[in-house]
Amino acid sequence: MVAQAIDSALHQGVGGLEVIVVDDDSDDNTAAVLTSFGERIRTLRLPRSQGVAHARNRAIALARGRWLAFLDSDDLWLPGKLAAQLAVVDKDDSIALCFCDYAVDDATPEGQWRESMICGRRPGPRDFAALFRRNFIGTLTVLLRRECCLGVGGFDETLHRGSDYDLWLRVAAAYPIHRLPGVYARYRRHADSLTGLDSQRDIETWADITASWIARDPQLLARIGWTEQDWRASAHVLAEG
Repeated sequence: MVAQAIDSALHQGVGGLEVIVVDDDSDDNTAAVLTSFGERIRTLRLPRSQGVAHARNRAIALARGRWLAFLDSDDLWLPGKLAAQLAVVDKDDSIALCFCDYAVDDATPEGQWRESMICGRRPGPRDFAALFRRNFIGTLTVLLRRECCLGVGGFDETLHRGSDYDLWLRVAAAYPIHRLPGVYARYRRHADSLTGLDSQRDIETWADITASWIARDPQLLARIGWTEQDWRASAHVLAEG
């Protein structure tokens, strides 16, 4: 799957594309797969895994472009994703983060992929308050201005999970974000992935991240029009889908 992910990045059809692949202490044939791409990619091998936030920050430190995009080894970008997003941000230089809709594909017992849902099409505003209430940004869909990412501190390496959501919140608190309608990526869900199939873990991650924000800023809930009771009830709403 990592070869398919890299191919989907290399075939975006935009100029000046730099593909950086972090081999986060893999123990399979990943190194050989990466070597097969030659000079089309830059590879960073980490001898000891220190978590996904650390791996992403290391890649950001190496990146030379103005924009960052993230793709895990088992996911795919559809053709035209980056071009469509760059067209949006080129028209509005205030946008720090552009995201899009994505499909979720589940692995079948026969080893195929079956589309199970489309994420991102919910109506309503796309701002910090809405993002705090529910994480609607898929990491594989993000196009992020590098200077804005660095300006808010990058991924928090102290977080074992939810470092992506926490970063989107910090960006949205400081800069405009924008949704590009349309499915431009495929999230492939399977039992061996880091995120896996555990929706309860996603709810717990949301609760942990938002709780840390409330602890640092007790007035936050009031500013977004919520009470503590609203916040506590929201986990049950998320659990029900």
